[in-house]
Amino acid sequence: MFGSGTLNTGWGAGNGGGFGTGSGRGGGNGGGFGGGNGTGTGGGNGNGAGGPAEHGVAAASVGVSHGGLNPDQIHRVVLAHRGALQACYEIEAQKDPSLKGGVTVSWTIDPSGSVSTANVSGSTIHNARVEGCVLRQVRTWHFPSSDAPSLPTYPFSFGIGK
Repeated sequence: MFGSGTLNTGWGAGNGGGFGTGSGRGGGNGGGFGGGNGTGTGGGNGNGAGGPAEHGVAAASVGVSHGGLNPDQIHRVVLAHRGALQACYEIEAQKDPSLKGGVTVSWTIDPSGSVSTANVSGSTIHNARVEGCVLRQVRTWHFPSSDAPSLPTYPFSFGIGK
């Protein structure tokens, strides 16, 4: 995601052809993200990473079964932590360049904004280290406070465009 130089990590154009276009969920202008060939996704129009040499992480729309936070509030926190999720993937992708797939995580956000539980609810990446790292990251996130618990389910895709 956002490759730079020959490492294909960090901010900048990188080998893969630079910034792509982003598409928003729910309108408005905001930062987007993505990986590999094609477009990024985000909270509005934004930048996605381009180029075949890049490994990316993308997060799709959030599903909230019920709760106090709306999907946009949750999505903003997820976007703020995409770099840590990318690192989870990149470490394992160095060992296995063909690694790609998705991890769907369900978690509970208590009214104070802390994550009280997080579980992998589905995986197509089939890599326990990536799955465990993503779970550890999600458990450290802090969300806005609300009147009731929130129960989001979020699919994260890794190695987009490979």
